[in-house]
Amino acid sequence: MKTISNKKFSGNDAFEPYNDELHFLNCTFEETDLRDTQWDQCTFESCAFIKPRLLAASFQDCEFTDCQLQGIDFTLLKGMMLSFTLRDCIVRYCNFSGMNLSGCDFEGSDFKGSDFTHARLTGMNLTYNGFEGVQWDNANLSKADLRGSTIVLDPSQVQLEGTVFSLDQLPSLLSQTGIIVQ
Repeated sequence: MKTISNKKFSGNDAFEPYNDELHFLNCTFEETDLRDTQWDQCTFESCAFIKPRLLAASFQDCEFTDCQLQGIDFTLLKGMMLSFTLRDCIVRYCNFSGMNLSGCDFEGSDFKGSDFTHARLTGMNLTYNGFEGVQWDNANLSKADLRGSTIVLDPSQVQLEGTVFSLDQLPSLLSQTGIIVQ
């Protein structure tokens, strides 16, 4: 696997249409043009993605670890080629609305201010994530694992059949329904 480290990519940088098994370490992608690119089995470690252009890009079996992702519209990605892992990432004000994310894993990341309206997250590993200020309207979280996550949602607005929560999350979840646990 080829490693690319400590590089700042901007809107002037061009990438090959197909990118396989690349490892990016401490790289910055700020307003970088990633349109119509395919990323297969690539890893991004301690990288920053700030408003990259992603129209028709795809990430297949890619992993992002300790990365910062800000202001990204993930809905522009190719949905058919979407399976990636976000581990211990800071994800701020990103749009996942209407997406099928069932092929993804999000673990230990912070999604402050992101939008998951109408998103499908069935069966996903969502453990130990922060979801402060996240929009969940009509999202499908069925069979997802949310143990240890900081989450505030209205159970009447989200599909939760078979979703796994930890016991300490129950009072917050029930309070949204008007049920008080004492």
